[in-house]
Amino acid sequence: MLVGKAIKGRRDDAFISVKFGAIFHNGQWLGLDLRPIAIKNFINYSLTRLGIETIDLYQPCRMDGSVPVEDIVGTVADLVKEGKVRYLGVSEITAEQLRQANNTYPVSALEIGYSLADRQIETDLLPTAKELGISVVAFANTAEGLLTGDLKAPLPADGHLLHFSRFQGDNLVKNLEKVEILKQLATDKDATPTQLAIAWVNAQGDHIIAISEHEPPQTPARKHGRYEYPIFCR
Repeated sequence: MLVGKAIKGRRDDAFISVKFGAIFHNGQWLGLDLRPIAIKNFINYSLTRLGIETIDLYQPCRMDGSVPVEDIVGTVADLVKEGKVRYLGVSEITAEQLRQANNTYPVSALEIGYSLADRQIETDLLPTAKELGISVVAFANTAEGLLTGDLKAPLPADGHLLHFSRFQGDNLVKNLEKVEILKQLATDKDATPTQLAIAWVNAQGDHIIAISEHEPPQTPARKHGRYEYPIFCR
């Protein structure tokens, strides 16, 4: 609803991307609902809250095998025909699922985590997207803050970062040692580690777009008000 207020009267100035499928109750994750009837319900609520007639990019937040890929994508394809959606996107899926989706209806964008510290998609998923001509929207470019150079061990025991293996035990210590190299490279280039991490993602291909979602607190980039870069993927 806040986004709806922000774009009211200037809809054409915005490109609206919406994920669907995740079910929460009282802030607690319940799971996914990717049934065609649920997708049609989700989009009508989104369009109403946004106060618009068409969503530019519509994408399932994940695919967990509960509903065939063809049924999920086919439903979005129907919404394209109805004029409620312009482009199909997908998020956090496998190379096989990406092929299945694209065979059902052309996929315009793949949203996935990608950074210097998380390059597993280079083996299969990234080459598949390039082969199929699909743009890659890369989030978590600083690996949940690891590459900002601001993190120190140990992390708070109740912090959400401990859900990631790169922040657990000796992994964090070894990773922070590698970040020191990134910090030195950034200093040599008169940049912050965050800026260098984002630049690296952008340099991996013209079909890759690094998205900015959160800015690390108390960094030179924030202090000078020149840049906005991500620290968390959500």
